[in-house]
Amino acid sequence: MIYSYYKNTIPTVQDIKNLDDWLFENEELPINNYNGSYTTCDILKRLSINHGGFSETEVHRDWTMEGLVDELQKGYPVIVAVRLRMSSEVTTSNGHFMVLRGIDQNYVYVNDPGRSLGSGHGKNKKYSKQEFLASWNTQGRACVTIHSELSGGGGSDQPLNLVSELAQNKIVLGWDHPDSELPLSYQILRNGNYINSVESNYTYYTDTSVEPGVLYCYTVRSEFEENLSGPSNEICIELSKDSDEIDLENGLVAYYPFNGNANDESGNGNHGVVHGASLAEDRFLNKNSAYSFDGYDDYIQIDGIKNIFSNDFTVSLWVNFHSFDDKDYPSILYLENCNLILHGMGPVYDQFGEKNLISFYQQNDCNNPGTNPSTSRIGQMTSQIKLQEKTWYLITISKFNNNFNMYINNELQVQLQSDESITFDGSVFLGLRPFFSDRMQTDISFPGLRSRSEFGHVIMQGKFWIFQYQRQFRFSGACFCNTII
Repeated sequence: MIYSYYKNTIPTVQDIKNLDDWLFENEELPINNYNGSYTTCDILKRLSINHGGFSETEVHRDWTMEGLVDELQKGYPVIVAVRLRMSSEVTTSNGHFMVLRGIDQNYVYVNDPGRSLGSGHGKNKKYSKQEFLASWNTQGRACVTIHSELSGGGGSDQPLNLVSELAQNKIVLGWDHPDSELPLSYQILRNGNYINSVESNYTYYTDTSVEPGVLYCYTVRSEFEENLSGPSNEICIELSKDSDEIDLENGLVAYYPFNGNANDESGNGNHGVVHGASLAEDRFLNKNSAYSFDGYDDYIQIDGIKNIFSNDFTVSLWVNFHSFDDKDYPSILYLENCNLILHGMGPVYDQFGEKNLISFYQQNDCNNPGTNPSTSRIGQMTSQIKLQEKTWYLITISKFNNNFNMYINNELQVQLQSDESITFDGSVFLGLRPFFSDRMQTDISFPGLRSRSEFGHVIMQGKFWIFQYQRQFRFSGACFCNTII
């Protein structure tokens, strides 16, 4: 039951014959022309250990819903003793076992092996909690718990770096393949319950069955031929009751989804002009949703955004550093008069003391090649975490009443107070920053931007927002904004 149904496979006729043969030889149960036998929880435990290979199997009686939920949240399915078709009517012939795979506020989700062979009618069935409890009570609330790698108990090949984002009343998940071998598929679990599987050539999943105001917590597991991995990191996200998207009427200045171009889709017409950068895949493998930069003469230039940074603002974007260069910092966002810089840090400028960080700072003057950048710096915020290569990060900078905040993956990294105003009347550049010796930086890209070389570049994913006020949100890409929280 667990092996076949928790792994989302259908048992063969030979599988069933082998099981009945084992029950006949070891428990002296009649074969009945391979039409099934009546078993008990204790027989099922011995069958699970000695025939199924599940080393940690226990029988429980008078158990609770809390105990079932705890098992499911740990990633273990449970065999529950109920009645055929979840009936509460007691007869001598309707005792039944089902594989419990999920519980939510209103329903339980089971696989019913007795109804699945050849038809699939027992796969991923759901019953109301009331139906389940009434049926389970007739069997003394008995169940069998199974802990092993096969049932999800701690394999070491779990997916890595699970992230989430909101998109048009949906929740989009993305993750990385495990470091070991490629699995056959991935299982998606929401609030401890299995909801779907995807083939292993996909490292993303879109959950469309979500409701505003509900907190959803996700994990992903790798499915292999003979075992199921432990869970990935857990990621929790809530769809706002008000809106899951940016309010285009409240402060959005520019929005760049990089849908095959660098157009501003906020409706304000602040389109970017692409200079040499080429389209690439974003972090969800969507084609033509990122831009690749060589770091020498590729960039995107945005004109028309003049006075935004003199007031409160928010800038947010997705970034992926392919590798770190040892010459200079690959720039993410650069203002022409150098009063605002948000960029990835490489292993240089010893006064910072760390490598592979994100820094945001203001400059008095950096257009003059003779200016020392450290002496002209007004204020600087540097992230508290080291960034990893080939990993996506959501970077957000906000300014409100001269208070600057830096967030990475929606977590506050550092705060800075500055009385200096940002004066800006030039262009905004993505993926470009001059050296102070009049040379160009090494290599950068964005999730809308991706590098062609193999060192020092950044990938910026296909969303970029700018708001005219401070704003908190969870998105995938980049933006200029002016919105109060």
